Amino acid sequence: MDSSVLRIAMASACGAFALAACNVISDEAEYGRVVQVTPAKETVRTPRQVCSDVPVSYRQPERDGEIGGTVAGAVVGGLLGNQVGSGSGRKAATVAGAVAGGYVGREVDRRHEGGQVVQGTEQRCETAYDTHEKVVGYDVAYEYEGQTHIVRMDEAPSGDRIPLKTVVTVDD
Repeated sequence: MDSSVLRIAMASACGAFALAACNVISDEAEYGRVVQVTPAKETVRTPRQVCSDVPVSYRQPERDGEIGGTVAGAVVGGLLGNQVGSGSGRKAATVAGAVAGGYVGREVDRRHEGGQVVQGTEQRCETAYDTHEKVVGYDVAYEYEGQTHIVRMDEAPSGDRIPLKTVVTVDD
């Protein structure tokens, strides 16, 4: 045989072997037939503040703090302590009565409910949530070679078919 014919035969044999080793050898796009398109949705919660004025009742102060009760108690306690004993004992009893009376007067004033009850309004706020659904993609069911497949796409297909990627695999 001629060497050029031999080279052609060898090249043809190598090419046939390479073609036989591949399952798919196509750069052309294949298409699947779209069967169903379903929007994939996600629920989104958005917080917002809701405020309203509500009626309230409260007591106005009757006196200015606990000072009045302390002073009144000290005066009464001092007068009562002054009635006990004589001489330097009377002085000690007066001081002890004033201290005890001041303490009692302060505690009575602390527990005393204030003055007049008045009505007013107070603003109260709480967090409420608005919910809405957001489309995050599209689940597309398509048929290809007699089987149904599902793929998630960012956008809905524009027609009744979608292009499929051709996968080239080599046999072992």
